Amino acid sequence: MQGDIWGAIAAVTAVIITGIISFFITRWQVRKENKNTLCQMERQYENVLRQLRAETEVLKYRRLNAQKLDALQRCWGLLIYTTNAENEKSILTYKVVVLRNEKDQTKVEKTEYFFNRELICEFINRLYEFYYKEGWGMYLSDELKELLFQYEFKIDGLKRPEDDNDNTESIVKFKSKSIARFLITLHEQIAEKLQKEMLEFYATATDENNTLKRQEDAL
Repeated sequence: MQGDIWGAIAAVTAVIITGIISFFITRWQVRKENKNTLCQMERQYENVLRQLRAETEVLKYRRLNAQKLDALQRCWGLLIYTTNAENEKSILTYKVVVLRNEKDQTKVEKTEYFFNRELICEFINRLYEFYYKEGWGMYLSDELKELLFQYEFKIDGLKRPEDDNDNTESIVKFKSKSIARFLITLHEQIAEKLQKEMLEFYATATDENNTLKRQEDAL
């Protein structure tokens, strides 16, 4: 009889111990699983943050590039005023005068240059609006800025008569051809600089976009 009791007690004890061991094993497995899940979630969170930061930098870079290109294109639009290829906005115009010598039947061609005071004022206002009010000046190179305002400084003195007896008409003949030729040279330098910077911009932007794309793919 006593043997049966002790056998029952031993069986119950074994069940209890087995249950306790199973409880702690299960608890340890749950905690381990939770820890692994938490670590995995932290890694995913860090990856998401890293990707978001990378995407933000890419977007900032692309937006800046778009603004720089827009500034160069808008600056190119200002050349409609400075070009000597005549149009309705040309500040500087010219005509070729043919002088004939009746005695020896020779002829001499002479170029006369003119400037338009109204268009000078219009260009200066448009330049300041483009550069300051619209804010595109901050995206231009120092060399390009210098050329633009060198042109502006040179024509600013032309928009006012030199004295009370000077011609007050809108279209005025240059007294000095050297000034006209200097303005033509400045225009050519501005146009050349704009073309060069746009080509450099496209080359650099393409290389850096490829680098950013590879960085994005690596995330």
